Amino acid sequence: GLVLNRRRRRRAEAALEALNASLEERVSERTRELHQANEALQDAKEALECLNASLEQLSRTDSLTGLPNRRHAEEFLSDALARFRRYGQGFVVAVADVDHFKRVNDACGHEAGDGVLREIARILVAGVRECDLAARWGGEEFVLLLPQTDIAGASALLERIRQAIAAAVHGCATPLAPVTATIGAAEIRPGERLDDVIRRADEALYTGKAQGRNRVVWDAGEGPEGVVG
Repeated sequence: GLVLNRRRRRRAEAALEALNASLEERVSERTRELHQANEALQDAKEALECLNASLEQLSRTDSLTGLPNRRHAEEFLSDALARFRRYGQGFVVAVADVDHFKRVNDACGHEAGDGVLREIARILVAGVRECDLAARWGGEEFVLLLPQTDIAGASALLERIRQAIAAAVHGCATPLAPVTATIGAAEIRPGERLDDVIRRADEALYTGKAQGRNRVVWDAGEGPEGVVG
């Protein structure tokens, strides 16, 4: 009886060991599967985040020029206004418009006109500082935000940009359709909203158009050394 019990116990122990080994293998396999599933989930999460970031970037970028679009510019302007109201960090808003852009399209076609807009976008990016913003506002109109700069510094920067646009060798530039830009500028004032300073920059732009185009014009009462326009 003792021998029989001993044999039974040994068989039970062997069966238990085999069962434990099988369970360990199944647990190990399941652990590997879970690890692989977690890695796949993490990869999918990273891919989704990358896609969302790309979509967010696309939603803020003008597809033709590669500049920030109006939505991005408005958010940037809102941040600048908040800093102005809280810390007194002023800024200048400038609106640049391509002169007689319809003539460019009529003389050379819309594809050439698109090329002109891309070239002007390149000049704007090259002409502003790292802290500035150059964005496409709509059509042939661009907006510039120049934070923490005075009127004299902004005037010099805007004049360099105007000259660079007029001097650039565009694919379409004829005596009947020269490529120039008029720029209207205004400095933020205490108590103003964004609409106010943008409106004043627009008004300066239309003044520049009336004066003959291809110039930098400041809102009335502003300008380098107190000179209007």
